[in-house]
Amino acid sequence: MTNVWDSCSSNGIPTIDCAMIVAERIIYYAFYFAGIVGVMLMIIGGIRFILSGGDAKQVDQSQKLITYALIGLVLLFLSSFIIDFIAQVTGADCILKFGFSTCK
Repeated sequence: MTNVWDSCSSNGIPTIDCAMIVAERIIYYAFYFAGIVGVMLMIIGGIRFILSGGDAKQVDQSQKLITYALIGLVLLFLSSFIIDFIAQVTGADCILKFGFSTCK
């Protein structure tokens, strides 16, 4: 198994090509973080809804929290499909890959 950093370094020294690996990992983990936050917000909204005791203001706030969290999760999941769709329609498959030399 080769180290992913070996492909972007020269004599053990990172080059500018390593920036794309770092950017890819940041985006990858940002997606997971956003998904976890969205699910947690839905859970918090559900708990607040249950504990509202019928108070109309709290019920409304918890419903809005759940709705916005759900919209955020849907947009998060759709974003990758939208990029794939644009890449297939336009034939620009290079937008699916990170790097300085992918769109030659």
